Amino acid sequence: MTKLSSFVIFDLYGTLVLTHENGRAWTAWNDYLVEYIRRAGGDAQAVCELSNDFWDLEQDTSSSNTTVFEYRLQTLLDRLSLNKTGDEVRHLADKLCGIWQDGLRFDPAVYDVLPRLGGRAGLVTNFDHPPHVRKLIKESGLDTHLGTVVVSGEEGVLKPDPKLLLIACRNIGCSPEHSIYVGDSIVDFEAAAAAGMRPVLIKRDGQETPWGRRGSSPPPFDIPEYIQEKKKSGELDIIKSLTDIPAYIGR
Repeated sequence: MTKLSSFVIFDLYGTLVLTHENGRAWTAWNDYLVEYIRRAGGDAQAVCELSNDFWDLEQDTSSSNTTVFEYRLQTLLDRLSLNKTGDEVRHLADKLCGIWQDGLRFDPAVYDVLPRLGGRAGLVTNFDHPPHVRKLIKESGLDTHLGTVVVSGEEGVLKPDPKLLLIACRNIGCSPEHSIYVGDSIVDFEAAAAAGMRPVLIKRDGQETPWGRRGSSPPPFDIPEYIQEKKKSGELDIIKSLTDIPAYIGR
């Protein structure tokens, strides 16, 4: 382990929230959307074809009242000739996120580790429907232990852009070089390194992970091998449990 740090910024999904059951969660998400479209009078069979580029649809939400996820849903429904109001689409977005979340759970260690950090913790996550993240953190009671929550959908950039981490550091008054970022993917490593923070990746025992770039094309190299090389060179740490994190924090 390297020198002690003053603050810890966490990734959310795959880090604080376990994603072992992600496949089942996405099945429930998809089933609900298809049934919703069928009940609305749309062609449920056409959903697959019309949603091929669903996750690639982007919108500048800086001057919009909708989230990127709501925009994607609205676009899909329009393609199916289903006229839905903004409130209806917003409700659908909230419902789908909730159904997906029901298939996931927080790592139990979260409720022990975060209080031990004494308020010197924050959260940065890539997520296209920020209201879901805000609601999740509040309902879990973790908001009292997080000095800042930064969501890509509110800032208009995605990790590995370091901007999100730099915003988090500014919000809680810490310098990047005195902070660590805990994540579970190469994107988290790249974001932390670019921000001047110490990258720490979590790989739990029995967890199969390619350290992948979720939602984007894989890089032209072997990710696990790359990560191990970075560990050997001292450019990142790998931990097996969130309970290892308090040892990084100086008093």
